[in-house]
Amino acid sequence: MSIGQFCVVMLTATHSTGNRESMIYSVDNRIATITLDRPDQLNTFREQDYATLENLLQRFIDDDAAAVLILTATGKAFSAGQDLNELTGDKAFDTTHQATQLARLQNLTRLLAGTNKPTITALNGFAVGVGLELALASDFRLATSNAYFMFAEAQRGLFQTNGVLYFLPRLIGLARAKEMLLTGDKYSADYALSAGLIHRISADDALLADARALAERLRDNSPLSIQLIQHALAATYDTSLEEMLELEVAGNLEVFASTDFIEGVQSFLQKRDPAYSKG
Repeated sequence: MSIGQFCVVMLTATHSTGNRESMIYSVDNRIATITLDRPDQLNTFREQDYATLENLLQRFIDDDAAAVLILTATGKAFSAGQDLNELTGDKAFDTTHQATQLARLQNLTRLLAGTNKPTITALNGFAVGVGLELALASDFRLATSNAYFMFAEAQRGLFQTNGVLYFLPRLIGLARAKEMLLTGDKYSADYALSAGLIHRISADDALLADARALAERLRDNSPLSIQLIQHALAATYDTSLEEMLELEVAGNLEVFASTDFIEGVQSFLQKRDPAYSKG
């Protein structure tokens, strides 16, 4: 795919009831967007949705034409979480089946958190359970003013997935994480912003524009610098100061040997925007 080319692929699956589910993957000017598109079902996740999203995330990671990802949804909800209708019947008590599905679900977090490409979640409405857990694995979270956030597992006799017990205390601190997880209460966008759960609040009609503006800023930075920064930050809680200083030296030496370094210096001296390699 050439730079700037626009493509849209609609992936749909037909449920046994005849309802349709879909997610949309698009790339426009090196910014990929995955849109959850089951608004009538509040973008809840069923088993086939995990497989579809897993495939689309892998597609983004492998897509040389995509530098940044925006994950968003249609309708009044980003996602109401797991479709609880699937937690009934024989499969709900089949531990082998549940372990298989949990492994696929957890892999979504590995893909989102493991890519060095920047990821943005644009929360167009409320996010509950799995939907909110997935958002935590992205690099940036923007939300509309009417969005709210809720981990309802303790109220439903369930348990967290998708690394929420890893991400949430690191984002908002242990005390606030305990409050959100143990009460299962709803929390407003204002609370989420003040706690550090989200980065900014957007007007309803400006959410995607704000997300895209951020994506463009990230896209236009050095891919190598972003990759090295992402790698270092991912290790920050498990790395000593001395180890991080050594990592900084290694990163600088790699940068100095790159064309991105040359372009960054030349563009500054020539007073123009840099035109980095596409990563």
